[in-house]
Amino acid sequence: MSAAELLDAFTRVRVAAEDYMDERDRADLGWVEESVTDIAIHRGLPQVRVVQFSRQQEGRGVGADYLWWWLDRDSDECFGMLVQAKRLHREGSRWAVDISHRNGKQLGDLRRSANQF
Repeated sequence: MSAAELLDAFTRVRVAAEDYMDERDRADLGWVEESVTDIAIHRGLPQVRVVQFSRQQEGRGVGADYLWWWLDRDSDECFGMLVQAKRLHREGSRWAVDISHRNGKQLGDLRRSANQF
């Protein structure tokens, strides 16, 4: 797979997610992370395949929504990335991400999982 194909796959995912969130925001309906994921993640196929953690798995102390593995078929090298989805919000004139969910337990779980891997 070429870098251009991979970029196109992730762009399709991002555009689908943004379109869905923008549409819901314009209608003052709001949105939740799981819905955005369900709407968008398959748009990366076949270049990007995802296995999502269930809420139960995430709640067991993993701290992540996803574990992504990047595989290079030419060299058999790979690396993993734990992903925790977060919503950006405004704090005055700056953008911010709240990482204090459950009094910081989620971030601690994520760090412990990363250290384990």
